[in-house]
Amino acid sequence: MLVKGTYDVLPQKMRQHTFVCKVFRDACGFYGYEEVATPILESGSLFERTLGASSDVVSKEMFFLAARKDEKIVLRPENTAGVMRLCLGEFLQDLPKRFFYFGPMFRYERPQMGRYRQFHQLGMECLGSAGWSSDVEAIQLAWTFLCNLQIQKHATLEINYIGGEEERSAYKNALKAYLEPYKKDLTPESQKRLEKNILRVLDTKSESDKDILRNAPKIRDFFTEGARHSFSHICEALVALNIPYVENPYLVRGLDYYNGSVFEITTQELGAQSAIIGGGRYDSLATCLGAKTLVPAVGWAAGVERLTLLLGKVNGIREKKRPVVTIFALDDVYMHSAIQCAHNIRSAGVPCVVLQDGSLKSKMKTSNKMEAVYTVLMGQKEMQRECVVVRAMDSGDEQEVRCSDLATFLKKVYCA
Repeated sequence: MLVKGTYDVLPQKMRQHTFVCKVFRDACGFYGYEEVATPILESGSLFERTLGASSDVVSKEMFFLAARKDEKIVLRPENTAGVMRLCLGEFLQDLPKRFFYFGPMFRYERPQMGRYRQFHQLGMECLGSAGWSSDVEAIQLAWTFLCNLQIQKHATLEINYIGGEEERSAYKNALKAYLEPYKKDLTPESQKRLEKNILRVLDTKSESDKDILRNAPKIRDFFTEGARHSFSHICEALVALNIPYVENPYLVRGLDYYNGSVFEITTQELGAQSAIIGGGRYDSLATCLGAKTLVPAVGWAAGVERLTLLLGKVNGIREKKRPVVTIFALDDVYMHSAIQCAHNIRSAGVPCVVLQDGSLKSKMKTSNKMEAVYTVLMGQKEMQRECVVVRAMDSGDEQEVRCSDLATFLKKVYCA
């Protein structure tokens, strides 16, 4: 039985995953990013230090593995912290670095459409670049990725700027003063966030909470000149790049190490699971891991399951099954010849499958199920003349081809 919240990636879904990942890899390559992979197993302290021991991810959602009593091993719930750990260990003296990744993540959540306990995530991290142009590049890469998937018309870019510690501290005090009189009217979840991480109140999904927040102070009212300057440049650059965006003053990232620009790309096509990409700047993450100085960084991540859901809904399957040629002998005495011919066909760059089991009728049925474009039949009369019969499966047309010419012939018609 499947573990709750997991699923088998069958061939059709795997083709979608492969397509999305290929488009992502190609886009990252054009922006000078290199692929890295971090372990699925990480130290629990990595996320306790970066996400906070009291955060929902650490306290409720992480999968802990039984190990030695002095070890705390977890299945990674996200990968930004792992990439930063990698950077501090290998590349701290060789910044800036541009990395991207793809792989499974794990969170113990209530399974919903597009949300699983084992899910696949892709993302990018630009480490060591402090200028606002890096923020623009990160957003531009995300938008390029969606354009290449041809789903940008179904997506909305929302951005906000949450400043540095100075701005956030002043804003938190003002927001708390505003919300305290409404505390009893807030949802229980927002009441908890009011005490633990007040900025998360802005992320509420409750309409009654949103009504209370409509007249709350906005963080832009607390910007320093430097923050105002950076955010203005980011917005101007997005306009110049023809990247449409909406300023959302309630948008925050749920982790304390975020600062500066934050953004999400959402869609109206997937119901409640609307966010498909989320990211921002996180200059203080390195110090959470023990670095003596800040490592300026910006990045984003996207859930592959939600992207494939959106892709399938608005564009259908983009990555088709690769067509194959099937080959089978009408007499087992010619199986060695079939295997050798298949080898020659594959060497010519044409996918080929040898079928042995079953009658002629069942082999033809299997060829149809495999969506074979051509079938090669090895009959006694033809083989005595060192020939085979090649059947075009769409039309049923057949022609005789010499065995020595078969690979060249199939390469020509397959690639036509």
